[in-house]
Amino acid sequence: MAFRKLSGFLNAFFVSFNTVIRIKYYYRRFFYKYILMRGMITMRFYSKKGLITGLLLWGTVAFLIGSILFLPGGPEGKGEIITAVLVCGLTSAFIIWLWFGTYYEINGNQLKVVGGPFRWKIDSMTMKSIRKTRNPLSSPALSLNRLEILYGKWGTVMISPKNEEEFCETLRKINSKIDFNIK
Repeated sequence: MAFRKLSGFLNAFFVSFNTVIRIKYYYRRFFYKYILMRGMITMRFYSKKGLITGLLLWGTVAFLIGSILFLPGGPEGKGEIITAVLVCGLTSAFIIWLWFGTYYEINGNQLKVVGGPFRWKIDSMTMKSIRKTRNPLSSPALSLNRLEILYGKWGTVMISPKNEEEFCETLRKINSKIDFNIK
C-alpha cells in the first residue's frame, strides 16, 4: 500500500517517463530487500534430483521391497515376517522421505536446509563463500551438481537447488560479502 502511494507521488512530480521507471525500480529493489531481510517473504528452493542419486536411492527401495516379496525361503514365523516388514518398510519410508522432503528456504537472514528429518539453520550473514562442487559426501543434496556453502568458523554444507542462479542472487541481495565461485 505504501509503495503504491509513493509511486503515485512520484508519477505526479516527474515528467520524464524514464526517470519515473528508474526511481520506481530503485524503490522496488529497496522494498524487496527490506521485506526479504525482515522475513516477510519465504523463498523455497527444491533440490535438484540427479540420475545417479536417484538410481541409488530408488534401487535401494526396490531391493528392500523385493527382498521381502521374493525371498526363496521367506521368513518362517510371524515374528520374522513382522521384523522383515518393519525393517524394510521403515528404511524404504526414510529414503522416500529424503527424496520428496529435501528443500532449502530463505527466510529473512536465515537459510533453512531440510533433508527429510534432518534440519540445519544457517545465518546468511555468517556465510563466507559458495562454490560449485561434485563432492559425493553425504549431504542434503539429491544431485552431484552441488553448491558448497562455507559459513561460520568451520561450518560447511552442500546443497543442490534446482535454480542455482536465483538461489545465489537471493543470497547476494541479503549478504553482498559472500564470495561466489559458481562458474
